[in-house]
Amino acid sequence: MNTLNTLSSTTTKMTTLLDKITTTCDALVSALELTTEQTSQYGGGIVESFDNEYVDIVIRTLLQLRVYTIRLGREINNGLIKSKTDLMLLVQGIQDLDDKLVALMRKNGNLRNNFAFGLEEIRTTIAEIKENILIS
Repeated sequence: MNTLNTLSSTTTKMTTLLDKITTTCDALVSALELTTEQTSQYGGGIVESFDNEYVDIVIRTLLQLRVYTIRLGREINNGLIKSKTDLMLLVQGIQDLDDKLVALMRKNGNLRNNFAFGLEEIRTTIAEIKENILIS
C-alpha cells in the first residue's frame, strides 16, 4: 500500500500559502474601497479600471484555492490520503485554480500591474508544496 510522505516544511508552506491568499484578497478588496483621490497617490486608475464583477471572480478563485489548501492539509495531517490518485485529485484542483489565476492576470493589465507580486508569491508557494509532497 502506498503511504504519503511529506517533508516537515509542507505544512509550513500550506500555512504560508493561506496567509498569502488572505493578504492578496484583502488588498483586492481594499483597492475597490479606495476613493479616486486615495488611488491617485498610487498612480491612479486602479478603481476605474477594475470591474467589481471581475474582482469578485478573482477573489472567489483565491477563496476556492484556500479551501483546497485547507482540505489538502487536513487530509495529510489525518492520514486520509492513501493513494497517488487521492493526492493527484487534490493537487490537480489546486493547479487548475492556479491556471485560472494566470488567465485572469493576463486578462486585466491593472490586476497584473498592481497585484502581480502577491499572485506570484501564491503561485511560487503552490509549486513548492507540490515539490514537497511525495508518494512512496
